Amino acid sequence: MLVENQNEVEVLSVDEVEACSKIAREVHGAWSSGLKRDDFINKASDKLVELVGTQPDYQFYKAVQGQTIQDLINLGLAVDSANTYFGYIVCR
Repeated sequence: MLVENQNEVEVLSVDEVEACSKIAREVHGAWSSGLKRDDFINKASDKLVELVGTQPDYQFYKAVQGQTIQDLINLGLAVDSANTYFGYIVCR
């Protein structure tokens, strides 16, 4: 369960930022390839769990979410699509 603490800001390490980029690339593959979408979503979901675990710290999770969504936007997704696809990987 995520526990929100509004006063802290999580800073991701270089390795964690790279992990977010890997998640984003899997999601981008789903977004850009209709037929294999579920495969890419599943891979991205697995990578997310590898990075944050199954009961992540709220601040760390939000930092990962923000970084991954920004990477998706940088890869060409609209903000709404980036948010939607991140939701897909969380729900897997």
